[in-house]
Order: sequence, then C-alpha cells, then structure tokens
Amino acid sequence: MKIHLFSLFVFVSLLGGSTWLLLLIRRWRPPGKMAPQQLQTLLSQSESPLVIDVRNPDEFVGARGHIAEAVLHPLPELDTKVDELQTHRARTVVLV
Repeated sequence: MKIHLFSLFVFVSLLGGSTWLLLLIRRWRPPGKMAPQQLQTLLSQSESPLVIDVRNPDEFVGARGHIAEAVLHPLPELDTKVDELQTHRARTVVLV
C-alpha cells in the first residue's frame, strides 16, 4: 500500500510540474534578432518598444553614439534594474 501511495505522489508531482512547465513555455518567447530598419519602423509607431542599450556608459556617449530613445542599462548592472523594468512588461523590449 505504501508503494502505491508513493507512486501516486510521484505521478501527481510530475503531472503538476509538467503542467507548470508547459504554461511557462507558452509565455516565454525566445529572443529574436532584428534588422536596424525593423527597429526604425517600430520606433516610428505610436507604441514604440523600450530600447535598452546594454553597453558601457563610455560607449553610450562615445563616437558611435546611441539610439535617441534608448535607455542606458549596462549589461553587468541589468539584473539590478529588474524591478524598475517591471513597469514596462507590456511593451516590446529591444536590447542593443
């Protein structure tokens, strides 16, 4: 009897975990690549994406410049900005 209860527990646990994993996969989209022209088109729309420049500050203001609408969040510090970025969850986010 104990073996059957344990088997049932394992089965229910795996089923629950599998269901959770499937729901998570449905919400997650793999990152894609975008041509500069595509980004330019998106930026001209009324609901433009949030553009996050992940370079270092000296690169952001350097000779190569940056996209006018971009927000600077250097990659090594990006994980500390998660709470701040939560307000933009509904927007498309583009990392450059």
